[in-house]
Amino acid sequence: MKKNLKIPGLMAGLVMAAVIATVPAHAGEFSDGNEFAAGEKFTDAIQGNVDEEKEIISDNENVPDVQDENGEEAVGATNLEDFVINNGVLVEYNGTASEVTIPQNVTKINYDVFKNHTELQKVVLNGCTVEIESEAFRDCSGLKTIEGTGNITSIESQAFEGCSALESIEGTETIRYIGYAAFSGCTAFKGFVFTENLLTLRDDAFAGCKSLENIVFPESLQEIGTVVFEDAAVQKLTFLCEYKKGMFEGGTTKELIVTKGDFGEIKEGYSMIGSDFVEMKELEKVTIGSEVTLIGQEVFDGCENLSEVNIEEGKVERIGEAAFRGCKSLKEIVLPAKITSIGGGIFADSGIAKVTMEGVTEIPSAAFAGCKNLTSFSFDNIKSIGRGSFRDCENLKEVIIPETVEEIQYEYEDSPFENCGAERVVIKNELMSTECFDGEVKLKEIVAEAGVVEGSFPNLETLVIGEKVSVIGRIEAENLKSLQLGGNKDTNMEWAGFSDIKSLEKVVISGSVEITEAMFENCENLTSVTITGEVSRIGAWAFAGTGLTELEIPESVTELGDSFIFETKPEKLVLGADVTYDSMTFNGVDFTDLQELQILSGEISESLFECERFEKDLKLKIGPNVTSIGRRAFFECKQLVSVEFEEGKLETIGDGAFVHCTSLTKVDIPACVKEIGEMAFSDTGIKSVSFKEGLKRIGKAAFATCPYLREASIPKSVESIGDYAFGIRAYTAQVGNEKPYTAYEPYEEGFTIIGYGGTEAERYAEDTPGITFVDLDGNSKKSLKTATVSGLSAKYYTGKSLKPSVTVTLKRKKLVLNKDYKVTYKNNTNIGQAIVTITGIGKYTGSISRNFTIRIKNNSTYTAGKLKYTITNADTTGKGTVTLTAATNKTTVTSLTVPSTVKIGGKSFKVTAIGKKAFSGAKKLKKVVIGKYVTYIGQEAFSGNTALTTVSCSCTSLNYIGKKAFYGDKKLSSVTLKTTKLTSSKTGSDAFKNIKSTCKFKVPASKVKTYQKLLISRGAGSKIKVTK
Repeated sequence: MKKNLKIPGLMAGLVMAAVIATVPAHAGEFSDGNEFAAGEKFTDAIQGNVDEEKEIISDNENVPDVQDENGEEAVGATNLEDFVINNGVLVEYNGTASEVTIPQNVTKINYDVFKNHTELQKVVLNGCTVEIESEAFRDCSGLKTIEGTGNITSIESQAFEGCSALESIEGTETIRYIGYAAFSGCTAFKGFVFTENLLTLRDDAFAGCKSLENIVFPESLQEIGTVVFEDAAVQKLTFLCEYKKGMFEGGTTKELIVTKGDFGEIKEGYSMIGSDFVEMKELEKVTIGSEVTLIGQEVFDGCENLSEVNIEEGKVERIGEAAFRGCKSLKEIVLPAKITSIGGGIFADSGIAKVTMEGVTEIPSAAFAGCKNLTSFSFDNIKSIGRGSFRDCENLKEVIIPETVEEIQYEYEDSPFENCGAERVVIKNELMSTECFDGEVKLKEIVAEAGVVEGSFPNLETLVIGEKVSVIGRIEAENLKSLQLGGNKDTNMEWAGFSDIKSLEKVVISGSVEITEAMFENCENLTSVTITGEVSRIGAWAFAGTGLTELEIPESVTELGDSFIFETKPEKLVLGADVTYDSMTFNGVDFTDLQELQILSGEISESLFECERFEKDLKLKIGPNVTSIGRRAFFECKQLVSVEFEEGKLETIGDGAFVHCTSLTKVDIPACVKEIGEMAFSDTGIKSVSFKEGLKRIGKAAFATCPYLREASIPKSVESIGDYAFGIRAYTAQVGNEKPYTAYEPYEEGFTIIGYGGTEAERYAEDTPGITFVDLDGNSKKSLKTATVSGLSAKYYTGKSLKPSVTVTLKRKKLVLNKDYKVTYKNNTNIGQAIVTITGIGKYTGSISRNFTIRIKNNSTYTAGKLKYTITNADTTGKGTVTLTAATNKTTVTSLTVPSTVKIGGKSFKVTAIGKKAFSGAKKLKKVVIGKYVTYIGQEAFSGNTALTTVSCSCTSLNYIGKKAFYGDKKLSSVTLKTTKLTSSKTGSDAFKNIKSTCKFKVPASKVKTYQKLLISRGAGSKIKVTK
């Protein structure tokens, strides 16, 4: 039974003092109004002032028995007599049971009550227990579970320390305080949920807890000691509160969830900032919540088993230096778009193979250094690449630098890509230099669309240089085989940039770059060079010492250096450069294997290939843009078997140009050639030659001593043929002891000149012994094509056909009309170009046409229809003007329409005026309509038209009506004026006098009042009506 004791106020006060003395030291730390404050303990047990008399529950009475699930006293359960309870405080336990149920009235388990009870395995709370004091269960090594629905608010220091078998505790939802080493050494403890009631965790609270499953740091947590989780292991760790370094110091976890605030710190210029997770080998998964604002420096540095990192889209904008450095198991990560800044070395020496970071535009120094799993990286959004950012990424197979990159930080031996292992590099950015990859042993291909190209690449095989590249420096690449050279006219090219690369086999020059001096000198295995770009300059020695057998120089080249193919042995040359080719151009070239030579542009200088040692049959092509062939240019080239001349700019073939080319058998001279020099083809093997109209001069002995040439057809255009040009053999003669000289004689076989009578060909044939002339005219009719025609001057249009007389002269002979020629005319009536055709008759053939101009004369008068016009502007392009001056039927005309335009001689003219007295006295004229271009109506133009009733002027530019223009038109009752330009100064006196007194005038609305006054003043009378 419960005993009620009456105690006086003083005694009650002492009891209260004894209770207060048991309050733990930490109680003063709780300061909100709903918890205990300093000097208080359990407000549900002691409230307000102590009354003079209180009921104190007896220590061991009215305490429920321990029962099993059937209501019987539990076997082996504790005996109530084992408990010593003072005022709700369990102060002593003397039992040995394996299971203990805390009595109902116990609100606190006091200091070391169950300490060292190793037999204890299970404790059941009563729902009233609020506090578990220091060392209450310390070293209860057999204790496995704490059950029940207790309302525990505090677990004091070392309360469960050493409970190595303890796995779980129930009734923890109300815990506010966990003291020093409260669960230290609880190696089997799986933990419990920290609710929003938890305010304080003390030092070493969970030290050595190796089996913790899920620890959640609530948002309510206000204070946490040091090394709370020293040597502890947690399966999953969640921070609902803001993480601070030290909160998990010494512990390990496999999974981490951070939900808010700054996770770590960033201090510029400082290292070893870190977090409690640095080098945590157990950490495998991390989730960064949307409310986290920062991921600090080195927070996961060295977490080598961290394989999964999830960063939610949210507030994080920045990640500090080395945050994931050394995370070797981390293969892939996605940085949300809001993250715009990452620190240096962020992923250095990690296992990263793929990273997505849409918001990051700057890659800091060493960001991915040593990432050996990284095989590719997208720089599409990147503006800055820091020093060493991809250093030692030895499996980064391909690097593509886009043009959007604005900054590349580079220092000697500290490039962003030092030892990156790239096999292919694509550079699209003008700031980038290939020197960033200098010495890379795996690099086999570089595609540089822009930037700077230079450096040493020991295993490079392919190099592509784009048109936007600004600098091409010295390249050392002992295994380079293929080069595509772009660049542009402003690209800065280093002298001998690719020289001495023995492995180089193929070059394609696609840009407009300048090929500098010695560019490819001594590239001895270079056998193919293709130039497709607009190259303007090739420097001296550019291809010297190469293995080229074929080379084509484009027409864009305007400067070609001396010895540019020195010590080469070409088989085919195509030279399109617009330069002067001289002996220094081909200095040192071995031509013994040359079989095809095309010179397409420029000038071929004197003695260019004189006596050259061609050992194989050579075919020569002279292109359309060659302007001249110098004297003796191909002198004594005995292996020259053919020359092809293309129609073009060549006008002169120099003296002796092909002399002694004994293997040359055929020549076709194009129409562009005007002059063939002396002895140009002398002593050759030519069997046939052809000339085109346009040739004017054939020099002395041009085709002399051509023993196989038997005839030549000479065009009419030839004006001069030099002595001995055809059909003559030159030989050396000597008289006595005199100096030998060149003599000429005709071939015994004879020679035939085919041409036209009266031409230079006929003259040469008549003047040269042994020449037979064949006249192509046959009947000796002479062509009028070269005749001159005189007498055709401009004529004035008369309206009739014009046939001016002409004088025809052919080679200074005046021909006779209707005997030697007849004349026909075409388009010889109207204004314009008339055609006169002269056709040969009698001894003359052919026809020629000439033109003469038919013009119109100012102030001339012409009739069109029944109206007469005088020309006031003779322009025939549509701007000409006329004045209507009269009508041929003036006495009978009843209606008149003045046209806007009139055609005279096939040309259109604007009618802009009606002349003085043009229709004066036309008695039967009733109606007049005036066209839109008329600006002037002359004096008395329509006076005395007694039958005239209606006048309509649609001309808006009419600005003059002369004196008495409509005088005496007594029936004139309707006048329409659309012009607004009439004034009193340009409206003559009596212009409308003696018209019908009630005549109606329709005028523009803006001029009704003005014109009424004007018309009355010019004789219209006061009764007229003027309306709009």
